[in-house]
Amino acid sequence: MKGQSTILLNTLVKCLGWTPREDLLQQTGLSRTEFSAALTTCVRSGAVLVSKKRIKATKAGLERLQKDGALLAGHRGPVFSSQPSAWPQRLWKAVRVKRRGTAADFVLLAARPSDADPLNQSYILLRAWARAGFLLVQEKAVDGQNKFSNRLNVFVLVKDPGPLTPQYHRMRRRVFDPNSGAIHELA
Repeated sequence: MKGQSTILLNTLVKCLGWTPREDLLQQTGLSRTEFSAALTTCVRSGAVLVSKKRIKATKAGLERLQKDGALLAGHRGPVFSSQPSAWPQRLWKAVRVKRRGTAADFVLLAARPSDADPLNQSYILLRAWARAGFLLVQEKAVDGQNKFSNRLNVFVLVKDPGPLTPQYHRMRRRVFDPNSGAIHELA
């Protein structure tokens, strides 16, 4: 697990047993908002139990902490997942390798013949990652064309959070970064 949920679970492991919520908040060093988000994620995933104002790590939470799996927020709430689906993972790897290019450039590196409509899927993911702040979108005029009509979007990697693929949750309009545990809400 990464980020604030990991900090919360690691602190609970050191405390052993039931720990008052306020004490745990001080020991983690997280803000109230971060603490609340991490606690909600841990409770929904079954890693933590809450009773009145006391908190305790579960056996499943300790096992997951030892496995160091990624705690992800899926469409049905947070779940533990070892890998995201293959297409976003391949596209993210292509973006990290190439660092600058159009959607078609990244598709050439990442697509397989069995992928269904990879160009459209890449536009969806690249725009979501751009809104989350990982990519910068630059417009480039196509040579020999009117400089105001035919433009290509060039995506530039400006913030490389790490090797794990940022996961776009379309229904909730957010991107989850498993490298830091941060959730980026999209407007």
